[in-house]
Amino acid sequence: MLTIFASYFTSPMKPKRIILIRHGESQANVDRYLFGRVPDYTIELTDKGHEQAREAWHLLSREPNLSMAKNLGCGSRNGAICGDRMSLTRFARRDANTAHSTIRLFVMRFFHLTVEEFERMIAPKNCDLVVLELQDDGHYRLITEMACSSEPLRYARPIKL
Repeated sequence: MLTIFASYFTSPMKPKRIILIRHGESQANVDRYLFGRVPDYTIELTDKGHEQAREAWHLLSREPNLSMAKNLGCGSRNGAICGDRMSLTRFARRDANTAHSTIRLFVMRFFHLTVEEFERMIAPKNCDLVVLELQDDGHYRLITEMACSSEPLRYARPIKL
């Protein structure tokens, strides 16, 4: 599940800050095989996941003018309802579920990164906040540093012109 919060509206079209947040630890984070046994929407947060969500909300509550929230995932985690899935899941690795890929996919598309750059990005940890901030020139900058793997890509297809 990905939740997007926008705050500090400077115009009707561009929020000053976009905050992406990953869900708290779920039962499937503890038992990786759970996804193969039960539907995603039935998977609940663990006690640790509930605590992570409370801590994230505490951080967000300090954000003045918090004005919009939209779910981009499915599941009952944190009371979420089924929402829109990113249409980009085809880029996700086969061993990664959508919750682990959605923030990376959003960043990839928003900043026009390559698939190889996407593949190197490491998913944020549970309830991590990823912040994009509007700059004076009208463009957004990724404020949160996204960790990247230094391992060579298993597959790559450089573009040849």
